[in-house]
Amino acid sequence: MAGVVQPANFSDIRSDIPELKGDNYKIWKERVLLHLGWMDIDYAIRKDEPPALTDTSTAADITLYERWERSNRLSMMFIKTRISAGIRGSVDQHEKVRDLLKAIDEQFVTSDKALASTLIMKFSSLRLTSVRGVREHIMQMRDTVAQLKKLEVEMSESFLVHYILNTLPHQYGPFKISYNTHKEKWSINELMTMCVQEEGRLVMEQGESAMLATRGKGKSQANQKGKGKIPPQTDIKKDSKCFFCKKKGHMKKECAKFQKWLADKGSSFSLFYKSDYVGNGTLSDGLYCINLQNNATYDSMHVHTGTKRCVINEDSSKLWHQRLGHISIERIKRLVNEGVLNTLDFTDFETCVDCIKGKQTNKSKKGANRSSDILEIIHTDICSPDMDSHGQKYFISFIDDYSRYMYLYMLYNKNEALDAFKIFKAEVEKQCGKQIKIVRSDRGGEYYGRYTEDGQAPGPFAKFLQEHGIVAQYTMPGSPDQNGVAERRNRTLLDMVRSMLSSSNLPKSLWVEALKTAVYILNRVPTKAVPKTPFELWKGWKPSLKHMRVWGCPSEVRIYNPQEKKLDPRTISGYFIGYAERSKGYRFYCPSHSTRIVESRNAKFLENDLISGSDQTRNIVSEKDHSESQTSTSSDRLVVVYSTPQVQTGVEQPIIEVPQAADDIPVDQVVQELPRTFEQRVEPHTSQEYDGTTLRRSIRPKRSAIPDDYVVYLQESDYNIGAKNDPEFFSQAMSCKESELWYNAMKEEMNSMKSNGVWDLVELPNGVKAIGCKWVFKTKKDSLGNIERYKARLVAKGFTQKEGIDYTETFSPVSKKDSLRVILALVAHFDLELQQMDVKTAFLNGDLEEEVYMKQPEGFLSSDGEQLVCKLKKSIYGLKQASRQWYLKFHNVISSFGFVENIMDQCIYQKVSGSKICFLVLYVDDILLATNDKGLLHEVKQFLSKNFDMKDMGEASYVIGIKIHRDRFQGILGLSQETYINKVLERFRMNDCSPSVAPIVKGDRFNLNQCPKNDLEREQMKNIPYASAVGSLMYAQVCTRPDIAFAVGMLGRYQSDPGLDHWRAAKKVMRYLQGTKDYMLMYRRTDNLEVIGYSDSDFAGCIDSRKSTSGYIFLMASGAVSWRSAKQTLTATSTMEAEFVSCFEATSHGVWLKSFISGLRIMDSISRPLRMYCDNSAAVFMAKNNKSGSRSKHIDIKYLAIRERIKEKKVVIEHVSTELMIADPLTKGMPPLKFKDHVAKMGLGSII
Repeated sequence: MAGVVQPANFSDIRSDIPELKGDNYKIWKERVLLHLGWMDIDYAIRKDEPPALTDTSTAADITLYERWERSNRLSMMFIKTRISAGIRGSVDQHEKVRDLLKAIDEQFVTSDKALASTLIMKFSSLRLTSVRGVREHIMQMRDTVAQLKKLEVEMSESFLVHYILNTLPHQYGPFKISYNTHKEKWSINELMTMCVQEEGRLVMEQGESAMLATRGKGKSQANQKGKGKIPPQTDIKKDSKCFFCKKKGHMKKECAKFQKWLADKGSSFSLFYKSDYVGNGTLSDGLYCINLQNNATYDSMHVHTGTKRCVINEDSSKLWHQRLGHISIERIKRLVNEGVLNTLDFTDFETCVDCIKGKQTNKSKKGANRSSDILEIIHTDICSPDMDSHGQKYFISFIDDYSRYMYLYMLYNKNEALDAFKIFKAEVEKQCGKQIKIVRSDRGGEYYGRYTEDGQAPGPFAKFLQEHGIVAQYTMPGSPDQNGVAERRNRTLLDMVRSMLSSSNLPKSLWVEALKTAVYILNRVPTKAVPKTPFELWKGWKPSLKHMRVWGCPSEVRIYNPQEKKLDPRTISGYFIGYAERSKGYRFYCPSHSTRIVESRNAKFLENDLISGSDQTRNIVSEKDHSESQTSTSSDRLVVVYSTPQVQTGVEQPIIEVPQAADDIPVDQVVQELPRTFEQRVEPHTSQEYDGTTLRRSIRPKRSAIPDDYVVYLQESDYNIGAKNDPEFFSQAMSCKESELWYNAMKEEMNSMKSNGVWDLVELPNGVKAIGCKWVFKTKKDSLGNIERYKARLVAKGFTQKEGIDYTETFSPVSKKDSLRVILALVAHFDLELQQMDVKTAFLNGDLEEEVYMKQPEGFLSSDGEQLVCKLKKSIYGLKQASRQWYLKFHNVISSFGFVENIMDQCIYQKVSGSKICFLVLYVDDILLATNDKGLLHEVKQFLSKNFDMKDMGEASYVIGIKIHRDRFQGILGLSQETYINKVLERFRMNDCSPSVAPIVKGDRFNLNQCPKNDLEREQMKNIPYASAVGSLMYAQVCTRPDIAFAVGMLGRYQSDPGLDHWRAAKKVMRYLQGTKDYMLMYRRTDNLEVIGYSDSDFAGCIDSRKSTSGYIFLMASGAVSWRSAKQTLTATSTMEAEFVSCFEATSHGVWLKSFISGLRIMDSISRPLRMYCDNSAAVFMAKNNKSGSRSKHIDIKYLAIRERIKEKKVVIEHVSTELMIADPLTKGMPPLKFKDHVAKMGLGSII
């Protein structure tokens, strides 16, 4: 068309535009619109659709409409090609490009807050890793700042300049000093220009670095001849600009002003980047970095001056800033002014990036006046950092208003607040000789109770205050500033914890140790609210800070070991994590020790290694850097190391002891855990979030009872780290922030009870005992983990029922996984409609045959109170017979509509009407419907909705934890458990582990010798959730993952007494799932639909019992529908016998499978004998013939039944080569490549 620019080749242009993946939406949209405009096909986006063409349309109308239609069509094609295949199906189909862009915008637009948070995290992590590329580095940071500015997050140019300087590597150290000595400020452009010049100088001087080590001998590079000679730099020097005085004609090292500055610096020692800054001669108290030929930089190397001690500047303000948990510089200056600390050098204090990461926030208004004496007012608050430690998810703080002295206790749940206060009250009133007068808190349910129309309904905490004459002061709703002391202190604590964790890179699981250390520090440093330190106002004397150390610094710890031999190392490597409670000493995190946390008073602290930021010394990396997860061991026990005589260990610095002064006791009963009398563990959940940051294995050899390539868990309740926990009790639900949502969910459940006529309120007959009931709360989530709704279910306490009185029969069938997979394979092959329905409150449909009385639900008592009880008419959840009564009711209803149950699986129903057929799969209250006729499907749905309260889920996508992916065009149906596997990996802290190529490989062997050999090893294994891990892997294996069947079966053999090798094997399976979690069990449309079986065995594979392992697998529609791997019950005497027994087991299951499929009446080929393959010709011969010999006559007669199945033409057994035996991975470990090939033949893989 004339006047229209022809678009460029799509394939050339699309390569410049990223695919839309969701998180890159804004960039994607900007690039797409830019390219559409450049190709001049964005007319349909800019202009409305013109009127449709008619017979009266003019030539101009036709041209305009054709231009719009062409633009709309090409734009739609272009945009769809730049949407990733993973999310293409989630975008609805549209006829107009405007509607398509609007739909994409509504689905993938990100909130400004979330985007700003992401950009800030990206900005704070930017670092220049080498001297080159400084221009690109600064431009990248400016681009991030520009994006933040669009989101109304602004940074001043001055701050940006300082921050950019802090991101430069240590080679730019002199350049930073030069900037700090100048009065005028640089703009960003000036900084970029100067940095580029410095970059050029550093690159140019790299040729000199090899000669730095020999400069002291009087040889300079300019005097050398031959190779390596540097060309004259006369012209360069003429045009060079000094970075110190900014004048041309000389360089900084020749600048007279710079030399004067060096002489007048006044430091006790100085660190120089180049030795020629101070000229030739002997250095005295001077340090400089040496760059060797291999570019290895030794930041701490110095010229010997007659001493072998490591230099630590005790007057460094930066050192004390980190020792005191990253408190503000103003607090440190007050400590100096008050004489607690000696005079410090504040010139070395630069902007602390860890403080920016941990503390930056919005401004808040100031507090009010303080009280006149201690214990007059106590501020308290409960806080949860969304992590737990040994089940302790909360901490409660008590702060004295007068002194700001603080006590802190860890809690398992908020209901323990009163117990903590009782302990606090008893101690402080005894020690101070005064009484608590006022307690100020927020209106949380744990403090206030509940608010009703009549006013406050006090809870246990409020009642306790009333009984003891303590005035309770509460904040107004939505006014946390009225309890600002506690709120601000909690924020300060978490700021310090974040900064300390960020500075040390220790695992976040140590947050409690950092929290306790933060409390210990805050009680000893000044605050703006009081004139002295809280410790001095509380105790009456000034605190000592001589024993303070940098949290997380590497340490060499001397521990007490009575079995220590003379040549054993005297110390173990660890990390300082706090001060011992009620003892003089320190706490250390020692990954190599059998108990990860130890206490000792003798240690060498390598604080300089942490301050310098040397990762080489700290050895702290992410878990994903290793082939196996590297995490520390842990134990609930604690090793307390007593004082022992100091012994020289060859280190250059003497072992440091804690000062002996009376006021140096590290912990004075401030930070303490609650007594075990009211500790309650939280039951484990299935989904958790856990930060995978762990400790790298140390370079030096270590002695340890537990190898450092596995994780030791304290308790299974630790899985709740980072997880959203649902309330366990009615009181918790009513006191949490989602109380209104939970209350609405309970009302919905009660309405359902009423509409179903579940009970009648009656008086309890004499001699009859009513069973109890409780509320069960569950946050329902979709396959992606997003919250769908809050669900509350009323459950009877069926464990109190008595057999023969309250119930008789309890059995209820459940559909088998094999049956479900067969149905789905048929759906893929015949392209059947697959729909899903859910029965709301399914069990309430069952009719009770016995008389059962139940107490009224909590929170919903009738007007007569507890005088009446519920006489149950329906099978409420929790009753032992509830599941059975629901099944019987459903069976009677569905049978009346013409559905017939399958005799091999009573939860599979089918209805045949001429050429129409419909399958119904019942799994408790989930229903799958598969049919070849939409009309019949509609009739079935109507019938079910008429008889039960149903929820139509539409196309089946997620059932019993399995996600269903379907491509009807290609005839593929895939079953994925990726979401479940992710939860398992998170639960066992393997979500960041490196993948493994196979769950078990050839040569891997397990036996009873790997089980614990003594009580110590057995006690250590109690802290490892081995059984839970195997159980979690078992569910994945049973549903969709035959590739791990043998490994999981092998692990299950040692559940009663597992050892460390067995735990490593379980982790290896999880590492394999990490790399293959996107695998699907796929079924495809085929030309010849039939069931094929494979049978194999591993002769005498069990080292302990010398029994063999059987394995079989059945394929249908190119995917596995049934499989099994198990140890044989007898001891086979030959390979033939082991293979023959395996054939018998496979045949028995094959006959069941054949009968089940025959009952479906949809697959004609099932009438033919079922083909089975075996790779042992002797076993095949024996199965087909009655001949027996001396080596087979002892075989049990039951195994000979296979011959009858062959004669009845139910099965036929054929020989196949070992290379084609698909069941091989079910019986033994295999080489990775061969294993991968067999797994692909099972139907497992990723959809391309």
